[in-house]
Formats: sequence, C-alpha cells, structure tokens
Amino acid sequence: MPSVFQKAMCSVVALGAMTALAQTPATPKFDVASVKVVDNSRVGRGGGGRTSGGPGTSDPGRFSDPVDTMLGMLMKAFGVESAQILGPAVQPRVGASFYEVMATMPPNTTKLQFQAMFQNLLAERFQLALHHETRMFPAYELVIDKGGSKLKQTAAQPDDGPPTGLRVEIHKAGVGNIEMKAQTMEAIARRLGMELWSGHTIETQLVNSPIPRVVDKTGLTGRYTFTLEFSQPFPPGYTLPQDSPAADLPDLFVALREKLGLRLNKTHGVPVDVIVVDSLDSFPTAN
Repeated sequence: MPSVFQKAMCSVVALGAMTALAQTPATPKFDVASVKVVDNSRVGRGGGGRTSGGPGTSDPGRFSDPVDTMLGMLMKAFGVESAQILGPAVQPRVGASFYEVMATMPPNTTKLQFQAMFQNLLAERFQLALHHETRMFPAYELVIDKGGSKLKQTAAQPDDGPPTGLRVEIHKAGVGNIEMKAQTMEAIARRLGMELWSGHTIETQLVNSPIPRVVDKTGLTGRYTFTLEFSQPFPPGYTLPQDSPAADLPDLFVALREKLGLRLNKTHGVPVDVIVVDSLDSFPTAN
C-alpha cells in the first residue's frame, strides 16, 4: 500500500497538473463563424464586396470577407504578404475556388487574437497543415545622398489613408507617382518598397514576387511632404511612345537622388519568415 508520503506526493502532482491545465490558454476561436464556397459566376460581375469589420474598425465585433481566395485568407490570418506563403495549393491559378467568411468576436479582440482565430478557423474547416522556413528577400537601405537631403520638415497632419497605397494615373501611362503628406521616413521607406515591387511586377509579369524590404538609414526623424514622379518599368516587348509623359522622366532611383537627395542601396537581402503550406482541402467542412 502507498505510504502517507506517497499519497501526499500524488495529491501534489495531481493538483499541479490540474493547475497547469487550468492555466493553459484556450485556443482562440470566433464566437460564430461561417465559411462558404462562392459561386465563381459572382466574381468579377459586381457580386463581390470589400472586406469589412474586425479589430481597429468601426465594427470590431463583426468581420465580413464576401469574396476571397485561399491565398488572401492566409494573408489575413497570418498578417503576411503573398510572397511569404508558399505551396502549390495556395498559388493563384485558373479555376481556383473563392470563399466567403463571416465571423463575430468580442469587440475588444486584438489584431493578434483575430489572426489566431482566423488561423484556427482555417485549420478546422480546411484541415490546413503548414510549417515555417526562412528565405532571403530583396532589400535596400535608404540613405542620404552625398549632396545632402533635400527634404523639408512639415508640421502638417499626416494623411488619413495608408502611406503604402499605390496611386495609378490612367492618363499618365508609364508614370510612377508617390505622394506623401507629413509622413515619417519609416513610412516613406515602406512606400518605396511597394513601388519597387510594383515596378518589378510590371517588368517581369511575376505577380507573386516579394516586396523588397527598404530599411531607413537616413537618421531623419521629422515628417515630410512631397510629390515624386518618375518613369516606371515596362512589360517585355513594350515600346514607350515618344509622346509619352514618361519619356523625359528619370527612373525611381535617379528621381530620388535629384529631387529628394536620397539614395537606395541594394543589399544582399534580409531573412524573412515564410509559411509553407503542406496540405489543405479545397472545400471547407460544413458550417
């Protein structure tokens, strides 16, 4: 028979296990979630809609994603760009399925908690299995050119919109345009990364190329407002008309030096965590 000491130790171990179990955080889940396959005939004919709701919005307790791809859902769930998600099952392709996701959650849900909920939803409904790897992504350092910075600090308030948004001017084909209002150098560096990615995508026709990381090394700490126009790269085989407004414009690298006194130096790249999808189902389990 066990001694009194042995019984006491068993009680301590059992109590410790129960305490550890009680302290283990529950798997974050949406209060209610619906996932459906969208009829492809709705896509591209006004049947879609924009993602709305969730943390940081005017409707933090309700998330709506009317039409999305698996790649798009994974980007939202993990907070990464498309080039950070690898695996043939998630790459854009003809005939791929589209999905509708509707979910509710506590209004005080944080962005990280929301992403964890979304990840668990994909694991449960699509049997998502993945692993992480490290890949080298293209990178640049943003520095002050030898002639000195030509930026002037501004006291104006920053734009309400995201500083990384791409601006497209249909009447100026081939012309790149960056407009920044009272933005930090960190925001300007992100915007330049997006423009480098856009130019590379146009030139190579690779829609899933990684967004270059631009690291601010200028040491400038103010907010700056400027407009910068430059010529964009062109698709293979395209010839720029002589009367194009882009014909007399320098490329982005030269425009930065001439107009802003800044320079982009390409580096050997930076290590970036990527998600490799090992397996997933094309159709979700029933709601």
